[in-house]
Amino acid sequence: MQQPFLVIGAAHWDIVAHAAAPLCPGADIPGRIDRRPGGVALNLALGLAAAGQPVELVVALGSDSAGDALAAAIDAAGIGRRGLLRQPGATDAYVAIETDAGALHAAVADCAGLERAGLGVLAALEDGRLPMPWRGTLVLDGNLPLPVLDRALSHPRLAGARLALVPASPTTAARFT
Repeated sequence: MQQPFLVIGAAHWDIVAHAAAPLCPGADIPGRIDRRPGGVALNLALGLAAAGQPVELVVALGSDSAGDALAAAIDAAGIGRRGLLRQPGATDAYVAIETDAGALHAAVADCAGLERAGLGVLAALEDGRLPMPWRGTLVLDGNLPLPVLDRALSHPRLAGARLALVPASPTTAARFT
């Protein structure tokens, strides 16, 4: 029997603009804009599910139509969402602009919903929605607010889990050195 993955972190919509020509400040150029499910935790869960691995996701989504659509995408991918926290407000988003060569030019991550959820994002660890203690791998998004990371790392119901910490960026990785 495969051991399940429990992935805790960010899920949001990625809105990525792909420039069709070189970028310069103040330019208004043609390009293409894509919207797709994203966030470190959701991206990891999508990859695990696509590889046939059992995965549960613990994330916060807004109660808006964007959150409804993201929850539907999570369902369609076969990802368990017993740990999904739906809360009032907007679903988080990440907006990026890529150069004509495909490199990241600039990005803004609006993770106010995850920040607002705080320790509440971990409610499923306490309320019986998820089997506890967790027997499998715990994957933590290194972008989680530090109090949430600290609580997840010290949570007694996660003590027996194998741990994978995913920093996702050099800036976030510096938090753990």
